[in-house]
Amino acid sequence: MKRLGSILTLVIFLVVVGCSDENEATSEVKVENGTVQTTQSSEATVLEPPDFTITVGEKTIHPILGTYSWTVDNGDGTGEGIEADSEAPPDLVRGTNPLQLTATSSVKFNFEEPPTHYILNIWDENYTVVRQTKDVDLSEMGIVIYEVIAYWEQGTASYAFAVEVIAEP
Repeated sequence: MKRLGSILTLVIFLVVVGCSDENEATSEVKVENGTVQTTQSSEATVLEPPDFTITVGEKTIHPILGTYSWTVDNGDGTGEGIEADSEAPPDLVRGTNPLQLTATSSVKFNFEEPPTHYILNIWDENYTVVRQTKDVDLSEMGIVIYEVIAYWEQGTASYAFAVEVIAEP
């Protein structure tokens, strides 16, 4: 009977450990007096950059996350990292509806976690960076493709969005 209890305990342990996702939670299994006790830790490793939104008046847009590199220190001398590549900003925003703005619109960047710094690239449809800037430029009419490259201690991320600058109503 003791042998059957040990085998059952081993099977339960393997099922619990085998079905857990390392990135979601950490499981600790204890066996005391033939009883299996499992505790879960909700510490998740986030291997992607912070969310980023843009507010213009009452409207909020969510730029498309592009290429990024992100690392996380596990606090025990080890770390985890990811490198993710994407298409160029003109391809990322293709098929999306650009946010319509006027030259007097106020644009505000909202980072879930503020970066140490960021730059803006303005792209044309021929996959060329036309220029770098620190602010959204609404001086020219038409569609403008932006790439925000943000830098944090944990890594770098690019986000793409498009706006259409229209005449004042």
